[in-house]
Amino acid sequence: MEVEPIGPTVVYEPGNGKSHNLDIVLVHGLFGHPKKSWSLNVPIDGSNAVPHESSDESDTERPPQKKRRTKGRELFRNVFWPQHLLPEVFPQARIVTWGYDVQIEQLLNPASRASLFHHAENLLSDLMMLRKTEVERRAPLLFIAHSPGGIVVKDALASSGHVREISEQIVSATLGVMFLGTPHHGSNVASLGKIVFELSKVFLKKPNVQILRGLEINSEILERISRSFGQVLAAAKMKVHSFREELPSKGIMIVAPTSSTIGYLHETRGSLHANHRNMAKFSSTADVKFQRVTSVLQDWVNKSLENQKPQQNCHVLSDTYELPDGLVFDRELQMCLETLYSREAKSRFEDIEPTYRETYNWLFNREVGFEDWLEGKISSNIYWIQGKPASGKSTLMKFAMTSDLIREFLKHYDENYWVIAGFFFP
Repeated sequence: MEVEPIGPTVVYEPGNGKSHNLDIVLVHGLFGHPKKSWSLNVPIDGSNAVPHESSDESDTERPPQKKRRTKGRELFRNVFWPQHLLPEVFPQARIVTWGYDVQIEQLLNPASRASLFHHAENLLSDLMMLRKTEVERRAPLLFIAHSPGGIVVKDALASSGHVREISEQIVSATLGVMFLGTPHHGSNVASLGKIVFELSKVFLKKPNVQILRGLEINSEILERISRSFGQVLAAAKMKVHSFREELPSKGIMIVAPTSSTIGYLHETRGSLHANHRNMAKFSSTADVKFQRVTSVLQDWVNKSLENQKPQQNCHVLSDTYELPDGLVFDRELQMCLETLYSREAKSRFEDIEPTYRETYNWLFNREVGFEDWLEGKISSNIYWIQGKPASGKSTLMKFAMTSDLIREFLKHYDENYWVIAGFFFP
């Protein structure tokens, strides 16, 4: 299929008239292409002959190389894994590759229409254009970003100013971001200028030394993007996983291990047995690299589905505003309740981690007095619980609200229907 070099291309969506329940967006790196960066030519007969790499990212004629055992191109098949492999794992997902063109000399120039900042804005706009309907906007988002493409994704999610409204819609829908060899930090060990220099040599580009020195000066911009993205991670319920390359490219590790991770507390990490270029290319569903990547993505999706399951006897208003079973209010009261609804409050409730095993069961010990208060044996209408900051008060309150024991004890006080409500401050 034809994949547009610039902008989004839907490479797979469910057939038979079924709607997708997940968007997966892939963003390539520097000198990349939205199809070639994710493609690999493998032998049709499954032999170990050296495969032809997709002519990635560069139209430059390659210099003479030593002869090696190869086969004719007609004996190879192209594996474009977002289209050929990924749907086997996520058959109900819509899979999109997104392309952009970056000129090195404009890489970090905020005033240039060829900078990473401009591309971050375009990514947001294209996603909003793609997710037009309310149903599409509610579908969770997964990002897979290779090399500096991860910087574009981070800047898009952390963007501010006139795109903040768009950004927040995308951020709230983003389930997770997977980084493949992304240089997160512009340190002395692995500044962006050095990384671009090495990438230029790998892709047979002629690096402009003066421009690369300018990138060295602007390496603090990487830190700014990382800090802004860190703030988004702290506020949003978003998963992050960073893969690093295990093999060098022409004797050089393009992205050093110290630069390949964000350093976020809940970030998970891994490595892929490939060089920087090939870590984004998979030959089959049996490829261990593909299995590692999709295993993480599946885990995110499965945990998200578990969190979406309604908890017994716990009614939290949804985006469609549904009343708890057994309650019928007239239109005026419903309108009043709707004005009190806050998506931020709902997100705050969902962000609170569940209790670990039986750590909070002490709340219902008779000597604590909470059980007596629920059964009406204590005359006060208020049961006060206090604790030091970060001691687990919110977790305790969520445990109390969602416990089946709450209604059992309340029924001892009164057999009528009980409404359990709560508000968690951000």
